[in-house]
Amino acid sequence: MHETMGKFATLTNRDFLVRMGAHEAAVYGWRVLELLSQARSNLCAKYGIEVKRPTIVEVFPEQKDFAVRTFGMPAIRVTWGFVLGV
Repeated sequence: MHETMGKFATLTNRDFLVRMGAHEAAVYGWRVLELLSQARSNLCAKYGIEVKRPTIVEVFPEQKDFAVRTFGMPAIRVTWGFVLGV
């Protein structure tokens, strides 16, 4: 996993820090940030909350690279909580 993440590109805006494969970031990374921003805006309004710090999103190219604390459908994996790196 360390090797995979070493090849990630980082995209940011005011509310998100997104890490994903460099090729994918070049192709559709802007769209990922756009969709995340729309979702954040809608959910914060719906639930009356304010998120005060950027949210970190990591998009792994293969499920085998990220199999801890996941749930979802076969092609989609989601995690939650804080991730600490060494």
